[in-house]
Amino acid sequence: MIYLFISLFILSSCELNELSVEEEINYTKGSLNEANLNSSLEFGGVESASYITDTTVSLHWSEVEGASYYIIYDISSSVPVQIRTVLAPADSVFLDRLKSGTDYEFIVRVKDSDGVIDINSESVKITTLTKPTEVDFVLLSNPSSENDILRTPSFYVLGVNPGDIVSLYTDNCSTKVAQSSAITTFVELTVEDELPIGVDYTFKADRYSVNNLSSDCSTAYADYSLLRCPDGYLYVPAYSKLGVDAFCIMQYEARAWSDADKDNIVDSTEVDSDGCNESACTTSNWGASYKPGSTESGKPWVKLDIGTAQNECQSLGSGYDLISNKEWMSVAALIEENTSNWTSGAVGSGSLHQGNNGVSSSGSYNAGEVEGGSSRSYLASFLFENGDVSPARIWDMSGNVSEWVNWDTSNELTFMPYACDDDWAEFSDSFCLGLIDTDLYLPSNPANILTSLYYDSSYGLGLIEAGLGRTLIRGGSYLGAEYTGLYTASFKSSQSSTSKTIGFRCVYRP
Repeated sequence: MIYLFISLFILSSCELNELSVEEEINYTKGSLNEANLNSSLEFGGVESASYITDTTVSLHWSEVEGASYYIIYDISSSVPVQIRTVLAPADSVFLDRLKSGTDYEFIVRVKDSDGVIDINSESVKITTLTKPTEVDFVLLSNPSSENDILRTPSFYVLGVNPGDIVSLYTDNCSTKVAQSSAITTFVELTVEDELPIGVDYTFKADRYSVNNLSSDCSTAYADYSLLRCPDGYLYVPAYSKLGVDAFCIMQYEARAWSDADKDNIVDSTEVDSDGCNESACTTSNWGASYKPGSTESGKPWVKLDIGTAQNECQSLGSGYDLISNKEWMSVAALIEENTSNWTSGAVGSGSLHQGNNGVSSSGSYNAGEVEGGSSRSYLASFLFENGDVSPARIWDMSGNVSEWVNWDTSNELTFMPYACDDDWAEFSDSFCLGLIDTDLYLPSNPANILTSLYYDSSYGLGLIEAGLGRTLIRGGSYLGAEYTGLYTASFKSSQSSTSKTIGFRCVYRP
């Protein structure tokens, strides 16, 4: 629809085959020098006028065969003025930069291939408007959805005139955010400075004509909601311990999503219901027509290898990526220190929630399959503080399906740097011969349990496994039992591995 509007305005504003040709003719209103004004072409002259504004008009005539070009004269005063020539074939001309609130009279004559001009005296009279009218439309051009994270959106403003200074506002024309000079009947404006996030905006516009007259603020407007995080993502504050900047994380494990209505909102009807290509879940790296979405509806997108999972996240646009290990640890640290995530209601007492891990306990349950949808057990979720009024609630970082995690924040796929052969084990600083920085895998232990050796899987933390594959899977699945937990990590799988128990989660880095 946007492009249809623009196309119509472009057509209305084009000066058809204009030439800069100075005609030397002897013409005065009411008399003709017929020595050079006796073309044999039967031309009826100007027939009508349209698009009359404060500074513009379009003149129309019927094309005549044999015409070389058409000459437009302003005969409003006692001294006629040639103002435009238009190369044939043509049947109209768009005139701009007229004076506002002024009477005009125009005639159009044809010149043939012998250089002879016809002698018609048909004219059309118009009166331009006294001031610019409001702009006709304000339309969002970039991004494509009115719900997005782009802080400098762009808009088309239609229904302006060449030479107008067009201004864009975030309100009723008092807070200006962009300005540009129009060269046709529409202009594209991009917000110049980044807008504050988390605000719903209503963009309007006005125009200032070449005659130093201003229009009223437009009743036409475009809504735009500037999200702090993409739809379905949660804000995570910076974590200085690991040098992680603030980012946004999917609230749910990624679903296979097709944005049918193009609103950038993940609707329940737009996600694949079972997370697989077929009921048997045998096809690997399926779903080329989908992109990752975050919602409670449907089941997690599984059977993708880690490279495909990263590509899917990055396909969402600049700043999107597969979650990195440091980002996982940043969220885990916030979760671990929140009392709501412990079965006893006290940090370090009882166990952390383990969710859908195949075992019924105070912190976990056995759903018997991968879950999705609403009305799920709160044990599948964690709360963490991120500066919002209410704590953020994230789902299935422990249980349901395991998740691919990139070792680093690189745009490329990265791996744990050491190939160790340790089997499943409790968390300790001797993992992988002590070669890895413990901040990259050890729980935070915010309760300062005196002997870290005793802060183990009995607290619902999970277990850790080395391996020659060096790709990282975290969280554990609905089949994991004690191997499932917030800090569970396995490096055993290869880059090409796929499984119906492994999904993924995307992040957005502003």
